[in-house]
Amino acid sequence: MTIQHVTRLKSKRSPSIKTGLMWVAFTFGSVITILAIAAMARFERGTSDRQEAIASLVLFGLMPIAVGTGLAWERHRCTSQERCDRLQNAFYTMVRNGRGRMSVLTFAMEAGVSGTEARAFLDARSHEFQAQFDVTEQGEIIYRFDLCRE
Repeated sequence: MTIQHVTRLKSKRSPSIKTGLMWVAFTFGSVITILAIAAMARFERGTSDRQEAIASLVLFGLMPIAVGTGLAWERHRCTSQERCDRLQNAFYTMVRNGRGRMSVLTFAMEAGVSGTEARAFLDARSHEFQAQFDVTEQGEIIYRFDLCRE
């Protein structure tokens, strides 16, 4: 097994563990929050029982929810970054291999995204790199990214 295979296995396993921890934290925190709020409603202000319910709410209710939220945010950010990296890699590969020419359909197929997402990505890159456009006889728009400008 190569280092790349081990790295892929680790990266595939880690998100599922984090996802599991995220759901456990949310579930545990939510249940404790509900129970602590119900307990606080039964006890009079200033009693030690009510103070214990408040401490339980903060320590065992809100803290796990905060941890779950942090894990969810990290997962979202990581997924977004992986998606951006995949789109960038597909884009530069297609520019190099296709001599700078590509359609929305070919880019969507290469990057594994929807046509709408592919068009938005290519539109953004066309502004960034001052792309030119060609229209085929069938009306398809071909983005042309010039590799060498003089």
